[in-house]
Amino acid sequence: DFAHQAGVIHRDIKPENVMLRKDGALKLMDFGIARFVEESSITMTGSLIGSPAYMSPEQVLERTPDKRSDLFSFGAMLFRLTTGQLAFPGSNPSVILKKVIEGDHPRVLDLVPSANPALAKLIERLLSPSPDSRPSSAQEVAQIFRKILKASSIDEHSSDFSLKHYLEKPAAY
Repeated sequence: DFAHQAGVIHRDIKPENVMLRKDGALKLMDFGIARFVEESSITMTGSLIGSPAYMSPEQVLERTPDKRSDLFSFGAMLFRLTTGQLAFPGSNPSVILKKVIEGDHPRVLDLVPSANPALAKLIERLLSPSPDSRPSSAQEVAQIFRKILKASSIDEHSSDFSLKHYLEKPAAY
């Protein structure tokens, strides 16, 4: 949300670009292909810019990405974190990109029936092929997460559930 508020679209959100500090803070890294909203998008004929399994349909179709494109990529990352699998697996980039465009992915609850249904619903919204069907901002996604945590009786401010606590005492966590 901070980057989006500054008018920056990351364009390559994936697990490899999220780093975890020792204090438990998550940091989004590698803004190498990020662009300001006002700038024209990059076009490199014959080149693929980004990671196919995490690219939004609008990136694949060479349309101008916006913050909802980053939210799609975040959804693909969250899908992997929740299920242990890629949302759009394939033997080559063409197969993967076709699945991305068509929104052809397994459902979270089919893969992990014990997953929180509200979390699964959020992931489905984030992975919508249509940007208009996705949440409108990272702030909206954060609000949904807070509701999911609250409904699950998890206090987001409790150190018991913090990454810092996990990193300091994994066995106790």
